[in-house]
Amino acid sequence: MKQTLILFGLLIIIACQSNTNKIETHNIIDYIKWDQDYNGKYREFQYKADTTFIKLFAKQISTQINDSLWKFEFYWLNYDLLPVNRSVEKITKWNNYELTDYYLYESDSLKRTIEAKANILSKATYSISNPLPVEMQFKFKKDPALTMRYITNVNYKFQHIDSIGKNGSDCLIYQTKSQISLQYTDNRPSTTVFAETIYLYIKGKGLVQFEQSVSGSKVLYKLVE
Repeated sequence: MKQTLILFGLLIIIACQSNTNKIETHNIIDYIKWDQDYNGKYREFQYKADTTFIKLFAKQISTQINDSLWKFEFYWLNYDLLPVNRSVEKITKWNNYELTDYYLYESDSLKRTIEAKANILSKATYSISNPLPVEMQFKFKKDPALTMRYITNVNYKFQHIDSIGKNGSDCLIYQTKSQISLQYTDNRPSTTVFAETIYLYIKGKGLVQFEQSVSGSKVLYKLVE
């Protein structure tokens, strides 16, 4: 399950002077949405492990449904260009968020993709000024004895970060704290993994970096420009 957990835990440390702004004064869509030139195109993220660069690839498809509502689809590929996960989310100009679908992917010995759709157990609609925990459950065709339960708490914070860009940048810091439980119906012991996540978005540009921390192991991915 190592591959499917790759994006569940992220922790970023920003060592700079910043000013925190009230959520109500910002439109989250302005931060989440990538530059239109990259809509529907994969972008590369890297982290350096010793002398080797490890890559991930992400694609966002943003669609304006009406004057107040946008739909975002996110696709992630691993370094072998195999799918890791996909999500479908809706966000309003009033900063209301809804997770509508979430998928994980496995690969068999022939590198054929096997999709696992989440059973979203909690209400996945909230205002970002008062976010609610999201709980999902997954069953896997490759290992029918396994059930994965994923519970995450999220937090949103807007800041102007002086150290990013020539004159600083308006940023969204999106943080998650997650608990991933692997439960088996056979004689294998159940396990629980804890993860912490923060993604860094720049207004008008989208996601620019994230650091992954799962059970004490940390990696920092940065957008390749």
